[in-house]
Amino acid sequence: VSCKKDEGGSKPTDPTPITITASDLTRVLNDIVITGSISFANVTPASGTATVTAETDTYDTLKAGLDGVLAIEQEQVTVKASYGAKNGKTFDLTLTITAKAGYVLDAKMTEYTYTASDKTAKLVITITASGGGNWQ
Repeated sequence: VSCKKDEGGSKPTDPTPITITASDLTRVLNDIVITGSISFANVTPASGTATVTAETDTYDTLKAGLDGVLAIEQEQVTVKASYGAKNGKTFDLTLTITAKAGYVLDAKMTEYTYTASDKTAKLVITITASGGGNWQ
């Protein structure tokens, strides 16, 4: 974090926050892998949406794994996950990302849906059950 200094030069004031880009968010997302369940390694968000096929069709197991991975404390952002209803073969995972103190989200990002009023980025990932089956 870069800072200005006060008149005496002893204390930093008015720190300049670090900007988090869509590429930064995607890099973190791409690292999420739950072996035998799901991998986000090839997720490329566009206009706030992305798709991925799970390696399982057991919804409760997948959701529990995602909850565990997404609950990991991040230094720069808070991630809130919400799950849409199962729709046969698919369901939507919505990630709402908020920058923590000392960081800001790049307001110009187009890969994620950025909302200026609450300074959050959102990504809706449609997850399809493995083998084209329905969620169990």
